[in-house]
Amino acid sequence: MRIRMLAAALTLIPAGQALAQAGSGETWDTFGPDRASGVFLNITREHLVNNSAHAIAVDRAGRILILNDWREAGSINLDCALTRHIANARLLDMSFTGPQELEATQRIALDLGGVNLDVCNSLAVDDVNRPIIAGYATTGSVTSGFLMRRRANGSADTSFSSDGQLALASVAGFLGTDSRLEHVLSIGDKIVACGSVERGASSNMLIMRFTASGQLDTSFSGNGWDEVDFGVNGTRSDSCKRILALPNGDLIAGGIITDTSGDRAYGFARFTSSGGYVTGFGNQGRLIVANSSQLASTPSLTDLAWDAGRNRLLAACNLDFAATFSDSSCVMAIRGANGTFDPLFADAGRLSFRFSNFGGGIRETGDSTLTRIHVRDDGSFYALGTHENRETDASTHGSSDFVSMRFEADGSVVESGPQAYAGDGITFTSMYEVSVSEMAQSGSPWRRVGETLVDSTTYRGNLLFLVNRNRFPSFVYDHDGDGNLDEPGPIAPVAGALVTDRLFSADFDYDGVAPSTLATPITQPPAELGNYCSVRGSNGTFGLLPQGSGSDPCQVFLDDNPNLIIERAGKYSLSGLNWVIGTCSGGFITLRPGNGTAPFDLAFNDAAGRSNCVFTASPDAMPVFSRPYTGTNSGVGNTQSFNHDPYNISLDVADFGQTSTNGFNACAIDNRGRQRSIGNPDANPSTCNYDNSGVDEPAMDIDVTSSRDVIAVADGRVTMAIPRHVPLFAPARMDPYQREVFVRHSVGSGRYAEEFTTYYAHMSDTAVRTGDLVLAGDVLGQVGTTGASSGEHLHLSVIRHTNLTFRPTFELNFVGGSWDRDASVGAVDPFGWLAPQGFDPWAWRFRNHASNPLRNNAGALSPKLWKNGQAPPLQ
Repeated sequence: MRIRMLAAALTLIPAGQALAQAGSGETWDTFGPDRASGVFLNITREHLVNNSAHAIAVDRAGRILILNDWREAGSINLDCALTRHIANARLLDMSFTGPQELEATQRIALDLGGVNLDVCNSLAVDDVNRPIIAGYATTGSVTSGFLMRRRANGSADTSFSSDGQLALASVAGFLGTDSRLEHVLSIGDKIVACGSVERGASSNMLIMRFTASGQLDTSFSGNGWDEVDFGVNGTRSDSCKRILALPNGDLIAGGIITDTSGDRAYGFARFTSSGGYVTGFGNQGRLIVANSSQLASTPSLTDLAWDAGRNRLLAACNLDFAATFSDSSCVMAIRGANGTFDPLFADAGRLSFRFSNFGGGIRETGDSTLTRIHVRDDGSFYALGTHENRETDASTHGSSDFVSMRFEADGSVVESGPQAYAGDGITFTSMYEVSVSEMAQSGSPWRRVGETLVDSTTYRGNLLFLVNRNRFPSFVYDHDGDGNLDEPGPIAPVAGALVTDRLFSADFDYDGVAPSTLATPITQPPAELGNYCSVRGSNGTFGLLPQGSGSDPCQVFLDDNPNLIIERAGKYSLSGLNWVIGTCSGGFITLRPGNGTAPFDLAFNDAAGRSNCVFTASPDAMPVFSRPYTGTNSGVGNTQSFNHDPYNISLDVADFGQTSTNGFNACAIDNRGRQRSIGNPDANPSTCNYDNSGVDEPAMDIDVTSSRDVIAVADGRVTMAIPRHVPLFAPARMDPYQREVFVRHSVGSGRYAEEFTTYYAHMSDTAVRTGDLVLAGDVLGQVGTTGASSGEHLHLSVIRHTNLTFRPTFELNFVGGSWDRDASVGAVDPFGWLAPQGFDPWAWRFRNHASNPLRNNAGALSPKLWKNGQAPPLQ
C-alpha cells in the first residue's frame, strides 16, 4: 500500500515500504506533460470558477480526450469543454483547436433554448476518432437528453444530424417529455446510449440505438429504443446508469429502479443485438436485485464490467447510509447465462467493503465510493474510487483521496507477497499542488485538499484516472470574489496514470511533437554588412579575413588549403562599429571593438605567436527586427532589460563606466552596465539577488497588454508552437499552460547567414502552428498572462544559433521539454550593449559555469537588431 502526494508540479511522490509487485501502483511518469510525472491539471485557461470533470476516453490514435465543464466567472451559463492531448498526453493536441482559439479545446454549447445549463455525462470515441458526447440540457419547457458527435478535428459533425447534435425532445416519441442520457457507447457504426425518460409521474429506464447518421436504428427493438418494464406497478423512478457491450453483441444495461415494495433496488436488463430480451437472463431478460442491507440506506450503481473467462457480470455499487455509519461500496458478480449470483465470488456473489478496511489500518474508517472497475484477463479486477477521510486523516491528507486497489477473481485481496498490487493490494493517492509564489507566501509547500474520482479507463496496459479536486483548501483564496476566504476551490479536473500491468515508470518518452525542419525564409542583410571568416588548421595555425558584401572569404582560405576548418563565418559592418573576440590555446582571450576592419587587425595581431586561435565578430548593429506587437509604442510601458550577468558572477560596474549602488560588486547588470542587484556577491554569493528592476533573465519582459497582438519581428519559420505545462510556476488559479511560439530567422543565406530564433511567451492563444511560414508583422497570438506570469506582458527572448563566442553553433533541444534547461547559452540582447565603456561581459565572461555544466561555453555578442524607430521602450 502506498500513500502518494501530488506535489507542486502535480507529481505523485511515493512514500512508505518498497512495493512487492515491482512498480505497480506507482505513477506512470511517461504519461502527461514533461516533468508532470504522470499527473496534470486539465485546465487550459484562467481558472477562477469551478470546472468539474466528467469523462476520459482514448481514441484509435492513442490520443487522450477529457470532458469537463466550461464555466466563466460572472456567468451562470454552463457549457461543456472537450480537450484532446497527443499520445501519452505529452502535449496538448494543437490540431483540436476550437473557434475560440483555445488550444486543443472545443467549447460545446447545446443552446436548446433553456437557461443554457448543459450537462455532459459521458464520452465515447468511434472507430474513425470522432468523439461522441451524451448528457442533458434545458429547453424552453423540458429537460432533454442529447447526443452530439464531433469530427476528428473537433468541429461539429454535420453528418450526424444537420448540426452535429440531437436532442431527444425533438425526436418522435419523446416530444414534450423530460429525459436524460447518462452513458454512451460507440459500437461499430452504431451509437448506443442509456438513461431515463419520464412518462407521467414515473420515469423509465431508457435504452437507445442510433445509426451513424443520427437516426434511430429501427433494427433495434423495432423502433430504435426500449423502455424497460420491470413489471412493477405504481409510480416508478427507474434509470439506466451504465450500459455494457458483450463480446457476442448483447447489451446489458444497469441502474437503480423501484422494486415491487416501492424501495430502491438495482435493475439490470440484457438485450440481444437486435433489441430483444435475452429471456434466460433473470425474469425474461430483466433482473431486480434488492438492497440487502439491514440498515436504512440508498443504493447506487456506478459501473458494469464483463468477466469473459467466467461469463459473468460485475456491477459496482455503493450504499449511502441514513444513520451515522460510514457509506460502503459493493461489487456484485452475476452469472451472464441466467442472472443468478456467482457463489464462488465473495459472500454468495456479493462483496461489501470500505477502502479503509485495507492497507493495515493506514486510514481511519471513512465513507467509501466505488466508481469504476476494470477486469483483467484472469478475472481479477481493479476497483477505483474515493475514500473520505475522517478529521485526523483530513488534516494530513485532505478531505478525500483517490483510491485504487485490486481484487482477485474470488473477491479476495492479496495483501502481501510478490503478487500483491502496490505492496498490500491498495494505494491511497493524496494530491498536493502549490506554486513557487505560494511557497513563499505560506511558508509551506503543501496544500491539503480533497479529490473525487470521476472516471477511469485503461491505456496501454495501465490505468488512467480523472478526478475532481479543489486546487486550494479553505481559508486561502477567495475564488468566488465575495471577500470571504470561506470556501475551497476552485474545482479543477486532474488527469493521471498509474502503473498497473505495464510495469515501468521512467520518464523516457519524447514530448511527441518534432520541431519543424522546413527551410527558413531569408531576411536580406543590411547593405552595409560584409562577410568574415575565421579558420583553423589541424597543426594549430589560424587565419582571419573580413571582406566586402557578397564576398566569400572562407573560400579564399579553402582554395589555398582545403583541409582547413571553418570555425566562424558571419557578418560585420564595413565601416561601422564591430566587436571582435579572439580565443587561443592556453585560455588566451582578446577583446577588440572598433570600426570597419580595424578590430580584426588588432585581434589578429594580439594572437601572434599563439595557436588554435578562433575569432568571433559581430556588427554593433544589424537592424532587421520590427516591433513585436501591433500598434505603436504609445501606451506601452517600459521593457525590462536583458540581464548581461545571467549566471550571477561578481562584476565591478566601474569597468563599464558605472557606479555601484551599494558599494559592492554586482551579480546582475543591464545593457548599460548598471548594477541591478542587492547584496555582496564576494562576501556571501547567496545573499546577492536581483533588485526590483526586473532585470533577472537573459530575455526581456515588455509591458504591453492584451489589447495588442503579438507579431513576428521578421520573416521566419515557426519551429515550435506549444502550450507548455508549468503549474509549479503559474500563480494561483491561473492557466498552467504557457503559450509559446518559436520563430527561426535567417539574415542572409549560405555560409555567412546569421541565424536567430525569437521566442514569444505568455500569450493567451497561439495563432500559428509548427511549420508555418510567417512574414514580419504576421500575428502569432494575443498578449496574455498564461503560465509563469503574474500579469499581462510579452516575454521576448532572442537566441543566436551561429557565431557564438565559444561554440560555432547552438541549437534548441525541444525533445522532452529540455529546451528551457539550457536555452540561455545562446541568448542575446536585441538592444545591444549600450554601456559608456567596456566590453559586454555576456559575450566572454561565461566560458565555464561550474554550477551547471549545461551552461558552459555560454555567451554571445549582442548586435542591435531593432530597425530604426521599431524598438520597444527600454527602462
